Amino acid sequence: MDRLEKQEIVREPPGSLWLMQYAAHPLFDHRNHLPRLRMTTTTIMPAAVAATPARKRRKLHQNPLAALSSLHALLLLGLAWLECRAFVIPRPTSSPSLVLSLTLPRQHRPRQLRMIMDEPKVGEEPSVMSQALSKQKTLSRYVEVETWKHRELTDLQPVMRGIESACRGIATLVRRAQCDEIAGLHGNDGDMNVQGEVQKVMDVLANNILAASMCAPGKMDYVASEEEEEPTYCSAVLQNAAFQGEYAGVFDPLDGSSNIEAGLPVGTIFGIYRRPQLNLSPERERDPLEAIMQPGSKLLASGYCLYGGQTILVLTLGQGVHGFTLNKPGGDFILTQPNMRIPARGQLYAINEGSSHLWEPKVTEYVRRLKLGEGEGNVPHRTAYVGAMVADVHRVLVEGGVYAYPGTVDAPNGKIRLLYEANPMSMLVEQAGGLSTTGRQRILDLKPTGIHQRVPIFIGSKEDIKDLQALLKD
Repeated sequence: MDRLEKQEIVREPPGSLWLMQYAAHPLFDHRNHLPRLRMTTTTIMPAAVAATPARKRRKLHQNPLAALSSLHALLLLGLAWLECRAFVIPRPTSSPSLVLSLTLPRQHRPRQLRMIMDEPKVGEEPSVMSQALSKQKTLSRYVEVETWKHRELTDLQPVMRGIESACRGIATLVRRAQCDEIAGLHGNDGDMNVQGEVQKVMDVLANNILAASMCAPGKMDYVASEEEEEPTYCSAVLQNAAFQGEYAGVFDPLDGSSNIEAGLPVGTIFGIYRRPQLNLSPERERDPLEAIMQPGSKLLASGYCLYGGQTILVLTLGQGVHGFTLNKPGGDFILTQPNMRIPARGQLYAINEGSSHLWEPKVTEYVRRLKLGEGEGNVPHRTAYVGAMVADVHRVLVEGGVYAYPGTVDAPNGKIRLLYEANPMSMLVEQAGGLSTTGRQRILDLKPTGIHQRVPIFIGSKEDIKDLQALLKD
């Protein structure tokens, strides 16, 4: 299998230097269901030492600040070997630049890469790259700031780091699904999940990764997945009774998994609740249903990860909606769409019209008006349907319009699951200025009656949804 090697050194504002360097082995571990990463051998030294003739290096190495710079860098590189993440190395004022020396493994013919990055001189403006990178905000930094502003959400910070890590891992598996032969059915003839749907290998892998990642920080008490029949305690997920907390997570680990074999977008949807205070008493036995069977209006946070041409994570902590894009495989989610707002009136609709002959007449009439642009202030809408709720809702969120999955004569409650899909997406869209409804009732006001309850859904631009509500009232 090909070895993916990455070496990168990027500039930050004066006084710090971001170093990111690792060799990724995207080999699939069928026992742990996780991709494996391994660092290459790396050394680092002050540029002043590297650029000095050998006969003078001894004198320079006697400088304690230069030695401290080298040892400090090596220590942090050792920590990065464990984390395999980006890290910051502060520069002593006496060491104006650093050299990254990378020796590749023997099977790749030993060679050495040296990159020297000098600080701008006094009075000199930083480079355009430095200015651009200094304005970038990562997802982890955004969550850190928001949880500092809202102290009641402080314990969500490690949970969000776990979700961020899970999205990176799932994105890697989706990208390599065909090459690693994990795009097919799970089991000999395809196992059935609790929804009566045929499971794929990727469904099971994504479910395991997301459950473990949400539970690992130790702040989550239990998780409920579309792929599981009942909620699962985090102590059971991680086989350790110490993993308990005050939050409960709900998720659809891989929405639209049937799209993978066709190379179309898929996604992950998640939501986080707080356990009700009545369940925090030590004398009372914990009941997972008390947290996840709350109305969607009680959600603390929700979001989705979209795996397609780009890997995008869209998140709300109840203070607006923000979009983050993965800058490279295994890299950071960078804030690229701050304060997302859905247009009040859109020009597209995402609906599976294959079942239109089974809709109620008023829904059929509503879709006809969307196509033709009939009604005050309306415009003709074009169709855009991918078959994965994450991809379809994301496009509606960006461009405006309507995503809908109405009930039919055969299935009056539609297909969308209230807990795992409708509630998290409804919170996002409403935070962005849109609306979400069953046609007759606000989605977020619904009191769940079952953990796998389904509901019809119409979600999108405010004016487009109001047209539907007015039509159904007549």
